[in-house]
Amino acid sequence: MTMYTYSESELKFIQNKYRLTDIEMDVFMSAAHRYGLNPLANQIYPQVRNDRKTGDRSMVIATGIDGYRTLADRTGCYAGNDDPVFDDPDNAPKKATVTVYKVVGGVRCAFSATARWEQYVPAENLAFMWRRMPHLMLGKVAEALALRKAFPAAISGIYTDTEMEQAGPTINTEAEAQQQPATSQVKPPPQREVPKDKKKSKDFAPDKEKPKEAFVRMVGEWMQSTDKKEIMERCKSIMAHLEVKTDGTAAQEDFLCCIQFCNKWSGEMSIADAIDMLSQSKSDQKEMTQEDEF
Repeated sequence: MTMYTYSESELKFIQNKYRLTDIEMDVFMSAAHRYGLNPLANQIYPQVRNDRKTGDRSMVIATGIDGYRTLADRTGCYAGNDDPVFDDPDNAPKKATVTVYKVVGGVRCAFSATARWEQYVPAENLAFMWRRMPHLMLGKVAEALALRKAFPAAISGIYTDTEMEQAGPTINTEAEAQQQPATSQVKPPPQREVPKDKKKSKDFAPDKEKPKEAFVRMVGEWMQSTDKKEIMERCKSIMAHLEVKTDGTAAQEDFLCCIQFCNKWSGEMSIADAIDMLSQSKSDQKEMTQEDEF
């Protein structure tokens, strides 16, 4: 197992980034060492929420599906997996089943698990990627369930980020933590600038403005900026991550996707965080595609 060492600055950066109390930081880093995953490489991270029933602050250790595959592969018994099988009426998956394989006593054994859409799709304000890539997201949950069934000793106690989205928003992201700060001796500063009053951009009015104009306006409102150059740079960054052409040839219809992005996340988090979330999901999708081709 890979063992990582961290400097004082790196540890402070991790604690500030995830807005952890001192106790939470100790527990989180102990988990990172136990699983041999590196938080600086986004292989493992803490998700802090308020309990829905008691309101008490609680922390769950999470990773991505690639982290699960890494932990399973380290056992030396991981023998691959099949593609997800979907119950797919009208191209809207209701459930996904994944089978993974483990060598037990020299025999390749199958372990299957099923994830159902209604049990894992998050609340409306967190479901952007689930609507954009429903098969990918539900397939990742099913694979995580199957891997945990096959490798309980290696994976128990850690969940994938996709599984935990249905638990609701975290309170240790930059946007949420300003409303619900950690109860610790030290209150870490935010790592990115987030609009102070977190105003949501005004909705797009098709009868009053074109989609492109609305998108530029909404980004400016999201940033709370009137600097045209800065706004255009942010617009191009969002367009690039949404795979919309930035060379001036994009159709007005292409900007509707950009408007949807602004509608969902403005007032919820910073633009940088929203782009990071989208990039992580695209990275996971690319890895799954490359494995399929292999």
